[in-house]
Amino acid sequence: MSRGFESFCVASHHGAHVTPQAGVTTLGRYWTTTSRESLKCRAILARPVASVAMADSTRSGASMTLTAGRARVLDPLDPGTAVADPYGASMIGMIAGRIALEHLDEALAYGQIGKAVPQTWSLRGRVLLSVEPDQRLVADSSGIVEATGRWATERELPAIARRVRTPPARLDDHVHDEVRRLVDDAWSPDGPLPSCSIGLTTPVGPVAVPAIWDADHGSAVVRRDVLSRLSPIFDSGACITLDRNADRRADEKVGLILRGRPLLRRLPRTHAFADGHLGVVIGVDRVTWWHGFTSGTSVIDGRAAA
Repeated sequence: MSRGFESFCVASHHGAHVTPQAGVTTLGRYWTTTSRESLKCRAILARPVASVAMADSTRSGASMTLTAGRARVLDPLDPGTAVADPYGASMIGMIAGRIALEHLDEALAYGQIGKAVPQTWSLRGRVLLSVEPDQRLVADSSGIVEATGRWATERELPAIARRVRTPPARLDDHVHDEVRRLVDDAWSPDGPLPSCSIGLTTPVGPVAVPAIWDADHGSAVVRRDVLSRLSPIFDSGACITLDRNADRRADEKVGLILRGRPLLRRLPRTHAFADGHLGVVIGVDRVTWWHGFTSGTSVIDGRAAA
């Protein structure tokens, strides 16, 4: 995931769903904002669980912190959400200010976009999301440093495939050229996309995991010791999220979510991360993309390619 953003994972109708979010951690929760019309908001209202992943992107995902727990929506236009979470409601102003200060460049860029910001993404169209974690995992290059709750126990992983790969994303004709360039870079051996995030369904709910995108083998490379703590449910929907958020303007950000059933792939012995890592491959049945405030989903026939 791009520097300065966290991976935020919710449970959608099609399985775990990960997007990059700008937020802050304070007062025992992770806080962020989104559109009232977003899938994240609808998903949390339907099932109030979520997870957040933070990674040291300068070390190819070697250091990471994962949290998961109860998620809440605070909507200034819906008094019922304040009644359900009076503590969070009392903090809305302070938290909104803190997020703006922590991500000042992005906040100022909204002023540059001006009236081009759609109503659903304006201040009036936004809600505050929070996650109060009851699961936490911290890993660095030495191994698992901290693990609480269900993640404290290591569990056996399912069978591992050998020769499968995530097929290149197929997109509808109307998709923006910047999204197509992202796809071309993602499946190019020389493409500048070293990091990504995986969304997995687990016994505690949806979980985001930092990973390394492997264009040569069409898989997201993730630490085996982390996967063994999460106990992923591999017959449920998963995703791999690739994004390009280098531009501070929200209308220039580009991303892609490959969604479908996951498989574990053993990495070749010659692979740079063969020791202690596995590949996650997606049998893609739908591709969700965004360019700025425009997004769409292409539904396709999902199969992991041999």
